[in-house]
Amino acid sequence: MSEKIDSQGLIIGSVAKVTSTRSVVINRGQDDDVELGMRFQILSREGEEILDPETGEVIEEIPYEKTRVEVEELYSRAAIAKTYETHFVGGQGGFGSTTLSEVFGPRREMYETFPADLDDDGSQPRDMTVRAGDRIRQIPEKSD
Repeated sequence: MSEKIDSQGLIIGSVAKVTSTRSVVINRGQDDDVELGMRFQILSREGEEILDPETGEVIEEIPYEKTRVEVEELYSRAAIAKTYETHFVGGQGGFGSTTLSEVFGPRREMYETFPADLDDDGSQPRDMTVRAGDRIRQIPEKSD
């Protein structure tokens, strides 16, 4: 297997730069068969140790997912990808309603963001913070 394709045929790589709490540059692009709209998981650099319940030995280290992003801009050797999952905040109450959602304005759709250390060089890993050097893995399209 190529270092750019995993054993399942999915594109893998790394976050080259974190540009905001929604956006990253990945080190794969058109030259690596990345396409607009393609989705990727951003994974932890190191995996969580999975112990064999019978022997107590580490049987595998499995990376955990930090967030998911979708390619919006494409270059030959890189791509800009942003979070795409959304949730709703706020709401609309009836006459005389005093719900908290009214206090925070009308119902609106918000994009998911992630903790991001924009100045980090990658030497101090933190739980769910997305940083340069984190691994990426393509999310396979679901077949109908």
